[in-house]
Amino acid sequence: MTALEFSPDGTLLGATTDGEVLSINPDSGTASVIGTYGHGLGSSGDLVTAPDGSLLGTATRGSGDDVLVRIDPTPERLPSSATRTSASGTSTGCSSTRATG
Repeated sequence: MTALEFSPDGTLLGATTDGEVLSINPDSGTASVIGTYGHGLGSSGDLVTAPDGSLLGTATRGSGDDVLVRIDPTPERLPSSATRTSASGTSTGCSSTRATG
């Protein structure tokens, strides 16, 4: 688990380096996969709920370059609810932007 965040409805969410997005029961510690980052991406350590309610995270393929992804963990998109947009094409669920700093 590399990232934790509470959603607006109070659900504890987590993300893993394997790219899974999880719903976590804080009382029991049990977790359920609610989606994935997709395209070989995994969490690189940040997960946040934006003011508009969307879920954003940082992701990497292990190359050291992070991308910012928008994650859509809606039930109708499971099991791989998060994918990314790149210069080579667009997939539904998640978009990405190269993080610079």
